[in-house]
Amino acid sequence: KATVSVLYWFSAFFFFYIFFFLLFSTFDTTTTTQNTHTRGARMTVQKEEEVRSPVAKPGWEENKDGKTEPWEPYEDSATSSALVFWLPIRWIIAYPLQKEIIAKPVRLTVGEIIFIVPFVVLTIVAAMMGVGGSGEMAQLPLAVVFITAARNSPFNFLLGIPFERRLKYHKIAAYFSVITGAVHMILSYTKKGGGYDDYQKTGWVLLGSMIALVVTSFYVIRRRLFEIWYFLHWVLFLTLIPFAVMHGAGLILIGVGFWLLDVFFRNTYLTFFTLPKTAEFRSLPGDVVEVAFRNQNRTLLTEETPGSWYYLSVQRLGIFQFHPFSISSCPNSDVTTLHIRSTCRVEQKHQSSWTRQLLELVREEEAKVQAGSPVQLDVLLEGPYGSPSVDISGPTYKYFILGSGGIGLTPMVAVQRSLEQQAKRGRDVKKIWFHWSVRDELVQGVAGAGLLETDGMTDITCYLTSKIADNSASDLPSSCRVECCRPDPKRILENARNDIVHEAQAQAQHSNAPHSDVKEIRVAVLFCGPVPLERAYHDACKEVSGPCVKFDFHSEEFEF
Repeated sequence: KATVSVLYWFSAFFFFYIFFFLLFSTFDTTTTTQNTHTRGARMTVQKEEEVRSPVAKPGWEENKDGKTEPWEPYEDSATSSALVFWLPIRWIIAYPLQKEIIAKPVRLTVGEIIFIVPFVVLTIVAAMMGVGGSGEMAQLPLAVVFITAARNSPFNFLLGIPFERRLKYHKIAAYFSVITGAVHMILSYTKKGGGYDDYQKTGWVLLGSMIALVVTSFYVIRRRLFEIWYFLHWVLFLTLIPFAVMHGAGLILIGVGFWLLDVFFRNTYLTFFTLPKTAEFRSLPGDVVEVAFRNQNRTLLTEETPGSWYYLSVQRLGIFQFHPFSISSCPNSDVTTLHIRSTCRVEQKHQSSWTRQLLELVREEEAKVQAGSPVQLDVLLEGPYGSPSVDISGPTYKYFILGSGGIGLTPMVAVQRSLEQQAKRGRDVKKIWFHWSVRDELVQGVAGAGLLETDGMTDITCYLTSKIADNSASDLPSSCRVECCRPDPKRILENARNDIVHEAQAQAQHSNAPHSDVKEIRVAVLFCGPVPLERAYHDACKEVSGPCVKFDFHSEEFEF
């Protein structure tokens, strides 16, 4: 009885610790993983001779309600007005936990290390408690695996960690579930506790399933064999659940129940009862497909935020194939747009990807209708998910640096348009710098679509890194500064820092305040694009930050 009491008290403490820690944590997230399916941007070709879609041009100058009332902090946070008070408190407490203290070989923040500590303690306790105790301990990380796999949960609001960022902790819990399971197996064979022979077969299946889940989820395997990985993931964890119960690991049903509620919610309320079932598609230059749809049943749970993305399934390509794509329109516009770029050329017949199949399908359907007209296809949508890991919805930041590469400009366009729309309604946005790097003919589609338009508040610089892109420089709007070179994130941040410091000193001088009274200014740096460029921005934020100007970095989850 004493042992059972200890186990249950430890279990309660473990879950409380994880919850309490996550409650006050929003982490610095630099890249993790999405599959090869690129997330896109808004690209409507704006030529008078083209036939335009009636839902093809959402802009930053309007949203779904045509808002004209003054801007309020966290108005786009998809949170009830009665609970908005919690958001600034959460960000204030979370900020210290975002500090990175280990850079290589794996980036770890203060918060992430604190998250790992109970799992390490759990493993040590499991090794000390014998066969029965180690089995009880092994259930805890397995239950957390299922809890962190839920896409919709109170954690989104309470903890400030959306689904794509919780996947990192889902993986950590999975690793420790294998470790504690292996400890339990070793103890059962070395100490030969009585009464465990009947459980050995179910234990082997349980542990084997977990090992297979972890191994097949390694980046190299998942990236190259995504469809196979996705199928195996479902088969293996559905196998794991009944064998875990038969083995006596009933505690995981807490996590399983949490996950099942989420599956039921997102596949009924969201996909079939709330979000639209058809969307308009059109092909654009640069092997890009534009997707546009109206969401007339928008609720609090389907409010979009800067950085939001949807899972999209085109039924003619398979109803079970859902792929994530960022919104490229201003959040909560009358029309939501996604822009998807094919991950390989149409002429590369030996290669295959879902995005290439979509591009071919749209072009085939366009050949059957009037030139320039969009085509309608049946779709299934799930979302929106996602939000930045810096507090861009509150009054903390007045300066923003938006970096991107290739089609990664799309979520940054949504952020830019949201900020400009809010500034028109009174938000104190002093400056937005937009830096986009491109190396191929994608520049033609982006320029023609008007994605690089601004009302003058945003300073846009385009970096053309190849001759193909250079030849399209004339297509860019005159408001864009063009540089035929690779971007230097450190130089970009240093120039921004100098501008900010000079402006702050000028304001201090105007108000007769000494320069030493200038408060620390925090700048939000958001990025979406290739991993090498992301790392360069990340490192530059640490190097250039100083006592006067602090650069807070956020990177879009480009792959998961």
